Amino acid sequence: MPEEARLIRLEVTRLRGYDRNPRRCRNSEYERIKASIRSQGLDQPLVVTRRPGETDYMLLAGGNSRLRALRALYQETSDDAFRYLDCVYKPWVAESDVLLSHLRENELRDNLHFIDKARAVFEAKALLEAEMPGAPLSQRRLSELITARGLSFSQTLISRMAYAVHTLWPLIPQALSAGMGTPQVVRIQALERAARNLWLSRSLGSDGEFDAIFAALCRRYDSPDWVTEVLRGAIEMEIADAADADIALVRLELEALIAGQPFPAVAPECPAAESMQELPGEVAPAAGRGHRNPPNPRPATTSTQAGATAPAKAQENGETDAGTEHELNQLRHRAYRLARQLAEAHGLGTLIQPLTDQGVGFAVQAVPDTAGTDLPDTDAVRWGAALWWQLAACADVKPTPSGSVVPLEPLEAGSLAARLWHWLPDADWENLVALMENCRALHRVARDAGQPLP
Repeated sequence: MPEEARLIRLEVTRLRGYDRNPRRCRNSEYERIKASIRSQGLDQPLVVTRRPGETDYMLLAGGNSRLRALRALYQETSDDAFRYLDCVYKPWVAESDVLLSHLRENELRDNLHFIDKARAVFEAKALLEAEMPGAPLSQRRLSELITARGLSFSQTLISRMAYAVHTLWPLIPQALSAGMGTPQVVRIQALERAARNLWLSRSLGSDGEFDAIFAALCRRYDSPDWVTEVLRGAIEMEIADAADADIALVRLELEALIAGQPFPAVAPECPAAESMQELPGEVAPAAGRGHRNPPNPRPATTSTQAGATAPAKAQENGETDAGTEHELNQLRHRAYRLARQLAEAHGLGTLIQPLTDQGVGFAVQAVPDTAGTDLPDTDAVRWGAALWWQLAACADVKPTPSGSVVPLEPLEAGSLAARLWHWLPDADWENLVALMENCRALHRVARDAGQPLP
C-alpha cells in the first residue's frame, strides 16, 4: 500500500541534513536562527523523507541550518526540548525531486549565491538524465522540467548558469563563492566573447590559444574582491601586445564588440587627392560601410555652421535619423582628413587611424620612438609631440602610458600644447582650429540627436 504524508515525531539523532544541499557556504543567519530556536523553539515543523532501504530520515525541503542548530543546542543543554521534534514526513519520489525541493526552499528565502543555484541546477540535470534515460536534456527542456517543480528559471538564466558552472567555476571559484551575481557573470561572458572575436579577426592565434590566455588571466585575478575591469584591462593589453597595436584602438574595438556593434575597424584609406587637397571648410561625402545617403542631402557647410544649424534644419525639413547619421559621417570623414593632413605635415601621419561610424572619425596611436620617425630635429620632435596631444584630445582617446611616448624635456604636455599657436604655420593652425570646431560640431549634432558619442 502506497505511503502517505503524515506527521511523525523523531529523535534529532535519527535525522540527517541533505548531503546534496545546494548551499555550499555557511548560512550567515545561523546564529540568529539558533538564538530563535533556543528561546521559542521551531516555528514550523521540518519536512523529511527517507531513501529506499535506509532507516534514518533526511530533510526533504530546506531546514539544514535549523537542524544544525537543534543538534548544537541538544549537545550544549541535553534538554529534551531539542532532542525530539515533530516533522512532516513525505514519501520518497526521486533524488532529483529532493534536490529541487531544497533549491526551491532556498530560492523562496532569496539567500543563496548565484553559483550555488547554478551548480544545483546542473546537478539536478545530471540526476534527471539518469532518471529519464534518453537524449541529454536541452536547456529548454531543463527549464520546463524545473518550472514544473515550482521553480522559475528561464532558458536564458540557465544558459548563464551553464557558463558560470562550466567555464568560470574552474577559473574564479573565490570570486563566485564570495557572491558574484548574474550581472557580473553576464559582463564577463560578453567580455570573453568580444575579446575572442577580436583575437580571431586579427588572426592573433587559435581558439585554444585564446582560451589559455583567458584562463590564465582569470586565475591570476581571482579573489573575493573581484573587479571585472581589471580582467578587461589585462585582456586589452594581451591583444595589443600580440597585435603590436595601440591599446587605445584595441579598447575602442573591444568596446564596440561588447556593445554588439561590429567595429568598423580601420576604414579604407581615402585617395590622397581627395583626402588632402580639400579646403578646411569643405565637407566631402562620407565614405566607408554603413553610410546611408538621404534623398536630399544638404549643401556642404562649414563645420561651425553644421554644428549650429543641424538641429533647426532637421526640424524644419522633417529629416529622419538617416539624415542625422549622414551628417555625423560627413563630419567624421572631414575630421579624419584634417587630422591626417596635420599629422602628415609633421611626420606623424602613420599615427592617425581612420574610423567609420565611430567616435569623431579617427583614433590616435602612441607617439613612436623618435628613431622611427621622419622628424628632422629636436624642435620638430618637441612640437610634433605637442601636436600629438592636441590630436589625441580631439579624438577623445586617452594616451598610452608615458613609457611609450617620446621622452622630452621635463615640461608639461599641456604647456607645450598651449604654445602651438606661436609655432604652427598659418595653414596648419587653420586646420587645427577647423578640426577642433569640427569635433565640437560632431558632439553637438550627436547630443542633439540623443546619440552622444562614446
